[in-house]
Amino acid sequence: MHVLICDDDSATRFILRRMLTQSFPCDIHECQNGVEALDLMARQHFSFVLLDIEMPGMDGYQTLEEIRASETIQHTPVIILSRERDERQIGRLVELGIADYILKPPRPETVSSKVGRLLRTLPPAAQAAVDTRNIRLSPTTPALIAEGNLDYRFFFTSQIEKYGPVAHAGSGAAALSAFQQSPCDLVFIGDDLGVVTPDRLARRIRERRPGGVRIIRLVNSDDETVDTSLFDGALRRSYVPDAFKAAVRSFIAIPGPLNAVTTVVPELTAMVVSATQQVFGMMLGETLQEGSSAPGPTTPFTSALDMVLGDRFDLVLAVHLSERAARTITSRMFGAPPEEMTPEDCLSTSGELGNLLSGRLHANFRERSLSSVMGLPRLTPDGPVLPVNETNGFLHAFAIPDGGDFWVGLSVADRLHVGGAAPAGSRTDAADAGATAGAA
Repeated sequence: MHVLICDDDSATRFILRRMLTQSFPCDIHECQNGVEALDLMARQHFSFVLLDIEMPGMDGYQTLEEIRASETIQHTPVIILSRERDERQIGRLVELGIADYILKPPRPETVSSKVGRLLRTLPPAAQAAVDTRNIRLSPTTPALIAEGNLDYRFFFTSQIEKYGPVAHAGSGAAALSAFQQSPCDLVFIGDDLGVVTPDRLARRIRERRPGGVRIIRLVNSDDETVDTSLFDGALRRSYVPDAFKAAVRSFIAIPGPLNAVTTVVPELTAMVVSATQQVFGMMLGETLQEGSSAPGPTTPFTSALDMVLGDRFDLVLAVHLSERAARTITSRMFGAPPEEMTPEDCLSTSGELGNLLSGRLHANFRERSLSSVMGLPRLTPDGPVLPVNETNGFLHAFAIPDGGDFWVGLSVADRLHVGGAAPAGSRTDAADAGATAGAA
């Protein structure tokens, strides 16, 4: 059971840690302000949170409001710590759905009684259950890789250890021993593990940390089947740094707005790739290939479209078409030879693609009960490529068989940390955005 204590006073955190660990089997995590609490809750499931009210920066009221507004953590029980005795202020907290209220300074009998009462209201599974999609490698969340291939084990570790501590083992037995000595929440399991096979290793780890660990199977191809009762996902092996970086992205917590939005929509990158494949399959009747080329600083035909997700994230969806790809797509849409397509036709095609892709994304967000608002495409000949890095977005390369390369990108800004306004010219998701999604 994981518990989060959020209080700017280190002495209070120390006292609470001792009280809880002496009375309950739990792992304690600490932070000293609301921003740190939300960042931790984005990466780790907590059975409940002890939250101070009087904190600098983001106080307890604001933090609680953000917790209750979140799609992923809104049901996390929160026990408030405060010296506040005003009934109106306490009533405000009750309206935000607190589990209980502890007056400072905390007393052992009070903490034990109220935490015990809270735990009795939760089903046993809820005390340990974890949304494993939010468990990612970070400085505070180490990982373990079990892989018999020394070359790949070295490559894997060298690529991701800058994001957090990574232990490694060359056999299943060594991995099990390492896990027993230093349990972690993220484990990658490969092949050639000796007597303790990958499946057995996964079972033994689950027995030692039920519900609290994300186990990923390393596979050689996308078609390789994985036992979903044992593993929480699969990662395809690759020795190509860029391909590996893209594949492992969902298992790494890189501080920044992209990490924040993927705690709300963990599969966002895959969603954009899938939407692109669907749209182009519909338009061209072909299966897209993975692109390997990178765009220059500009591309001949560019469209960019603003989106707002959940009143918190400002997204920019960009489509960058090479000359050849633009003519290929436009000619098939118009049913005319590529050489007859004008630059205006090609630029219009980039805008239509942006509309269709955003419509797909909007429909996916709506299926997840997330609100979204979309703007209109901005069309730019020889437009600059979307400026993204590993913290704020991504750019995915595609190739049309015998038809040129193009790129689809998404950048993210988080209003919780950086102020931002709704994009100009945006339209409501109930009207035009819904119509676009239907058309897609």
